Amino acid sequence: MRITVIACAGAVVLAGCAAEEQIAFRSDKERACHAQAKAALGNSDAKQLVRAQQTGDFVVLTKVDGLVRNIAPSPTFDSCMASAEAGLAPQVSEGAPVQFTGDELVIWNSLGDEAKRDALLFIQQGGTLTQFVSQG
Repeated sequence: MRITVIACAGAVVLAGCAAEEQIAFRSDKERACHAQAKAALGNSDAKQLVRAQQTGDFVVLTKVDGLVRNIAPSPTFDSCMASAEAGLAPQVSEGAPVQFTGDELVIWNSLGDEAKRDALLFIQQGGTLTQFVSQG
């Protein structure tokens, strides 16, 4: 595996900023969505789909002459993960979307698909995400 180290600008630190990345997927759904989003990017070396270390989300790197020029969310990956196929209800109550604080988002991103389903049910019954993880 050839690793090219790229200077990462800003507060976003990417998983090695590597040209090739070994990804530890958290679920089969995440693996499938990654493949779908990667295919949507095409075979261009200018754009790569990588996991951002701080948030755990997948982002698209755009490189020019081997240097990172842009880091942006991957709408294809995000919509795939939010799809009904994920088995997760995107909303827990009458039209009210679930909103997490920054700390809760880190917790949420660390959960697998089954734990996310359980957490959503727990929240729907009046609990919080922090309470859900503290009971385990």
